[in-house]
Amino acid sequence: MRELVRVCLNEWMKLVRRRRLWVASLLGVAMVGLFAYATYHNYQMQQKYNSLAAWRQQLVVDKQRLADLRRQQQHPAKSHAEPGAPDVAQQMQEVQDSIRQLQKQIAEATKSDAQWRQEQAKSVRAEQKSLAQLQAQTAPASGLPAAQHQSDTAQTRLALLSDTYRLTHNVRPLPSGSQDPYTMVMEFTQFSASVFLPLLAVILTADFVSGESTSGTIKLLLVRPVPRWKVLLGKWLVACLATALLTAGLLAVVWLIGCLQYGMHGARQPQVVGLTYQFKHFIASDGSSTDVVIPLLTHAHVLPMWVYLLASAGLEVVAMMVVATIAFLCSTLFKSAMASTAAALGAVVIGFVVTQFLQGSRVVPVLFPTHMNLAANWTGQTAQNLGLTVSLGTGLCTLAVWGVLSLVGAFVYFMRKDVLNA
Repeated sequence: MRELVRVCLNEWMKLVRRRRLWVASLLGVAMVGLFAYATYHNYQMQQKYNSLAAWRQQLVVDKQRLADLRRQQQHPAKSHAEPGAPDVAQQMQEVQDSIRQLQKQIAEATKSDAQWRQEQAKSVRAEQKSLAQLQAQTAPASGLPAAQHQSDTAQTRLALLSDTYRLTHNVRPLPSGSQDPYTMVMEFTQFSASVFLPLLAVILTADFVSGESTSGTIKLLLVRPVPRWKVLLGKWLVACLATALLTAGLLAVVWLIGCLQYGMHGARQPQVVGLTYQFKHFIASDGSSTDVVIPLLTHAHVLPMWVYLLASAGLEVVAMMVVATIAFLCSTLFKSAMASTAAALGAVVIGFVVTQFLQGSRVVPVLFPTHMNLAANWTGQTAQNLGLTVSLGTGLCTLAVWGVLSLVGAFVYFMRKDVLNA
């Protein structure tokens, strides 16, 4: 055990001296900065057009516009309507509809907690009544009507699950157009998990063995009285640790930036997890087709957003460690650091392209790039994107198989490889 610890410490010191660590870190920080800037710009635009202040300002403009139209209606001789323009009555109707919609939005945003709880309780009772009616109906035996009945029942259960959580824990929805650090981290994960974070993992770990083979230092390392398997195990442990720290660090930086920009709110918002979907396709006698999406709620439950964020960050670390293991395999197979890096990058990029082109194919769920965002598997988003029944368990099992096969392959090849005479 002490030998393995010393090997790990030695590998960690070598990693700190490598440029790859700092290049990967700088690339990650640069991407986080660009993402934070883009997110803040979008937030500012939302605040300009879709916020309480914007609604109030637009309400004043619409009321003034309605007053002008009424004066115009009373004195038609003084009006100069453009040819083809809607008549005054039609314009007034449109402005009145806009005013009613704005007043409804303002009232919704400014209602008291007591009013919100009262309306939320009313909504929950309506959903419970609707669910009871659906369950009381005699479900069709098979075919499209049976699938639609099953889908309606599951959708009602799903809405009831989230609304009941809000009422029980007194969690109001965030105002329209608002932003919070938790959603920001989820958006960053969704944006970067497919390609960017895996590329950082490859850059960081693809030369752990091949880099020393290129420089010849691997021979000096193996002549020491340390078993070869311990040397390789120490390298792999450090590669996984470095990848985990880099991934978790970037997600933490995004969260901290979000806290500085938007505050700490949003931690108790509900997130439904353990959700996946079943997809059924029906073709009618006239040739028309209908797709029915059925939520599967067997393992579904609600988590507060801060718990979901921690769990999803852990899942993302696991996914990137699998990518690091695949890159580590390439590092043992190729003597050249450039060749091993190119092979690992090719596996990530080509795998991502294949998953995009073959969406809906039964092959896609067995490819590791499909499950780079395991949190999306957990919430059912991956299943919706692919049109296939894919769960968190599917993603974890797939990544586990890829990781174990890559690690076993790396050890088998390295143990049999004649490094000293190469």
